[in-house]
Amino acid sequence: MEPVIVEGGDEILEDVIELDEEVSWEFVGEEYRSMGYDEYSRRHRELFLSIYRSPGEQRFIAAYDGSARLVGVAWVKEEFDTVNYVRYAYLYDLEVRSEYRRTGIGRALLERAIDYCRRAGYSKLGLRVELGNTPALNLYRRSGFRPTALFMELDVGEKPPPEG
Repeated sequence: MEPVIVEGGDEILEDVIELDEEVSWEFVGEEYRSMGYDEYSRRHRELFLSIYRSPGEQRFIAAYDGSARLVGVAWVKEEFDTVNYVRYAYLYDLEVRSEYRRTGIGRALLERAIDYCRRAGYSKLGLRVELGNTPALNLYRRSGFRPTALFMELDVGEKPPPEG
């Protein structure tokens, strides 16, 4: 049976938080795993709600299976480009439960998210993807996404590297 894809907000928030927590746990680093699932869950919920409650339009695109279980979600939220000073849509998450991956749900969610962005008047949809996440990279490339910037990190807990 094909999943049912719907757009939603507050009315599906709890389902989305639960799914995001479960799927994200698969990918968190050791520093987060070492705190244990309960503490991770508490912090996850706090951060998720902080982002959700921040200013800007947003929408969940959700896929439900035949038993009304949430099996995938795309979370699109309005952000602002501080270089060009325009609003744009940002894909915070595109997640599918592991047993439903490689079934086309991710692609369907992404297509629906892109459609939502067009209807909402955004001219661009941005996202962040880990370089090692080959399946996601391939999906985004096949869907027309292309790199336009480089995201860099510095662990500020460590001593800075010497200059030169």
